[in-house]
Amino acid sequence: MAAINLERSIERILEEQTRDGLFPTYRSENTNDFSKPINQEKSESLDNPGLHYFITEKLLRNHKNNPKIAISFKHGLKVVFDNAINYNGDYFWRWLKNPNRPDYIYPPDHDDTARAMATIETAKELMPDLIKYFEENGKYPIHLINQDYTTLLLKDLFWVDENFKPIFDDSRKEKGVFTFVRKLGFKGDNEIDPVVNLNILYSYLLYLGNKQKEKDSIVEGIGTYLSKFVLSNKFDNTFEELSRFYLSHALFANIFSDVVGLDSNVFSENVKGRVVEKMRVYKSRNVLETAFSTGALLKLGYKGEEINKGINEIVESSDNGIWPACPFYQHKRLNHLFGSKAATSVFCLETLTNYEIRKQGV
Repeated sequence: MAAINLERSIERILEEQTRDGLFPTYRSENTNDFSKPINQEKSESLDNPGLHYFITEKLLRNHKNNPKIAISFKHGLKVVFDNAINYNGDYFWRWLKNPNRPDYIYPPDHDDTARAMATIETAKELMPDLIKYFEENGKYPIHLINQDYTTLLLKDLFWVDENFKPIFDDSRKEKGVFTFVRKLGFKGDNEIDPVVNLNILYSYLLYLGNKQKEKDSIVEGIGTYLSKFVLSNKFDNTFEELSRFYLSHALFANIFSDVVGLDSNVFSENVKGRVVEKMRVYKSRNVLETAFSTGALLKLGYKGEEINKGINEIVESSDNGIWPACPFYQHKRLNHLFGSKAATSVFCLETLTNYEIRKQGV
């Protein structure tokens, strides 16, 4: 297995960032083959910040002492703040702030808002001087930088039934947050999505950690819902049936492992074991899914032979430290797939970095 120069990979990822600080998203002309990479050079680029939030947050969290990443993150955090939209004093994010076509207009959602909040909370944890800079220079409202995330979520936290659908039953412990902000979004076309709620749980645990607050009913409710989902037969359905936007159990498992990294007690050993087993036998359709699944196994402490197999595939798929733009999410109604080289590469880089850390026994 040839070695990957991780520093070179970081440089290649940072080359994907625009002068405005954005890591763009690219739309594929392919609509149904998840194994086929997106031809980024011939595809339409979008100012969708969703992948940008993943990329900037993971780069800083995994390489916080790299000065080039610190500079990149500063510009990337401006993109986060610039994409926030003020709705009667509450700040939310949506798929596109300024869509260039009518069928790309969507209301604010808790998915993009969660990843934006995760980026802000990561800055507060790892680069507090940068947050102080933004607070003092006056360009962005203090309420945007330090808004009450608990209040935002409580407005859309709802009970979940045995089929993982919203139900009005305040006796149930299982709770989830709607994808779209209910007062500002769809009324008949809204749902409680498992990946969206994992993103919410991850960002909210970061928020509580920075506030030095104990876990609350939001963590308990979402954790209970997701635990029952993982242990149910429905977890074995094809993922396109389970999520409007996301494509694989492997992404679910990777975000799940990040939540466990923040708080190992949110999910039981039985639930964690079910996710590990799912990833152990998972058949990846592209190198991004391999990075998701192998990375999840690493972060959940698994040590079987599947790790080396996944690492070999990631290494062999590299083009001098960068990886192809694999489908990351979809727009079902329009039959569009989206991804980027930077998004694939940041997950490949994370998995390789964690593998090296394990080898060194750090």
